[in-house]
Amino acid sequence: MQIIRAKPDDAPGLTEIAFAAKRHWGYPEHWMEHWHEALTITPEAILKHEFYAAIVDGRIAGFHALARKEHRLELLHLWVLPQAMGGGVGRSLFLHAVERTKALGFRELEIESDPNAQGFYVHLGARRVGSSIRELENQTVSCPSLFTKSAVVLALAPPLHPMKPNAPDMIRRPLGVTLLACFFGFGTLASGLAILSLLFPGGPLEPAWRINPRGHEAFTRMGGWAFVLLVPACFACAATAYALFRGARWGYWLAVALLLANLIGDVVNAALDIELRAAVGVPVVVLLLLYLRSSTVREFFSTTH
Repeated sequence: MQIIRAKPDDAPGLTEIAFAAKRHWGYPEHWMEHWHEALTITPEAILKHEFYAAIVDGRIAGFHALARKEHRLELLHLWVLPQAMGGGVGRSLFLHAVERTKALGFRELEIESDPNAQGFYVHLGARRVGSSIRELENQTVSCPSLFTKSAVVLALAPPLHPMKPNAPDMIRRPLGVTLLACFFGFGTLASGLAILSLLFPGGPLEPAWRINPRGHEAFTRMGGWAFVLLVPACFACAATAYALFRGARWGYWLAVALLLANLIGDVVNAALDIELRAAVGVPVVVLLLLYLRSSTVREFFSTTH
């Protein structure tokens, strides 16, 4: 990826990117019409202000624009094509904007951000310092203002739906991520119950092994080694469920690692005829891994810690 100075004849392409990125958040078309002038990039604006484009595979994937505003710079635009989101383009553009701010001798960079992108800036070090008032269709909205230690100030624009004053800002977690967190929560419960049943053989949890008698037989033969396997698995599932629910990026990679380990185990069990039923889990795990690689999920975790 290269970040280069945009040219006046790039204006139509930059405008398309700005509109596509804004529409990506699901705003109604009559709101888009309200922002038409603000999202339209003109050749004159490119000549007047600092416009930089991110080039990926020979085409513009995103851009940012800086404008002088008294004693600081203002980030007029930072837009990324929806299909390029989650690939580090936005992060590179923002860091480039900060570096340009320093190079031009300014100590502050003021940003007016879409609320849906708030987590992106927070992840890069922004903090709330107050709030700003925005009005759209006669609806008054109190929006948070943030800044970073590198002297970046943010003021957020109106959200998709009207917000109550002082309402907490939320990054919308995809439903699939929530369900995946529940999946790992179930794994925590199942492994925890397995540990207890092995600790107290013949107890009230013993009948639960009727679902998987071969698994019970295998763990019984393993003796103490069964706990070496189950205890870390239980904690790993619990940590993954918690992290996915909170939107923590490390939870994403932990989920990928656990699913890959599960996939390898299922393939080996099926291939060696140890547990033919394990073959059923192979396509399920593959689908889960593909979902984690989807642009929606990668974009969500790219805006979180």
